[in-house]
Amino acid sequence: MCVCDISPIIIKMKKMSKTLVLPLLLIVLMGTRLSLGEQRLNGGFGLNLLGGFSSTNHEQVALGGVESQMGLSFGLGLEFSVLPTVSVEIDILNAQKSFQFLPLGGGTKESYYLTYLETPVLIKWLLSKNFNLKAGPYLSGLMISATKEAGGATSSVKSEFKNDYGITFGAWFGFQTKKNLLIGLDIRYDLGMADIRNDSVADNHLYTRTLMGLLNFTFLFK
Repeated sequence: MCVCDISPIIIKMKKMSKTLVLPLLLIVLMGTRLSLGEQRLNGGFGLNLLGGFSSTNHEQVALGGVESQMGLSFGLGLEFSVLPTVSVEIDILNAQKSFQFLPLGGGTKESYYLTYLETPVLIKWLLSKNFNLKAGPYLSGLMISATKEAGGATSSVKSEFKNDYGITFGAWFGFQTKKNLLIGLDIRYDLGMADIRNDSVADNHLYTRTLMGLLNFTFLFK
């Protein structure tokens, strides 16, 4: 066999190697994701302890100026493995969705402190051992309390507001300290879809918009 016969074979082999690079790379990445997912839950479940801060800047229609207000959010949840890289998380949170309100035409600024018992059901994509994405619906089935502070006076305004529901999406960043313990930061955003104002004015609407930063401790179980 002469050199002229060998060179076409070499060219074909190079072309085949190029076409195989992408499939092989995808197989390697999928294998890595599967191994990381198995390290995370390995077919078991996790207990989440959550605690941190919330910042609320509600969307309003025809009410006046609504400004952000800091609050606290904390609770616990369970996480179940459904696929090697997918899990379901169900939380119960005591979530403060407070805000400041400046009536139309001016006047005294009012601070509203709303506390909800919130239950999100989240689908989690375990992209790596240290990072995942999440999204799903939430329901605030019970409003624990609602107070207003204006001009140095505090009053209850629970009857002026309603329960909330919407969509939560966010991400988790963290690391595994031991075989059965994960510590991370849970960042999530609540996009409210319910008008939480409880009044008879058709043009007045208020929708929750809340950003949460929660320290997350996850205990893994088989």
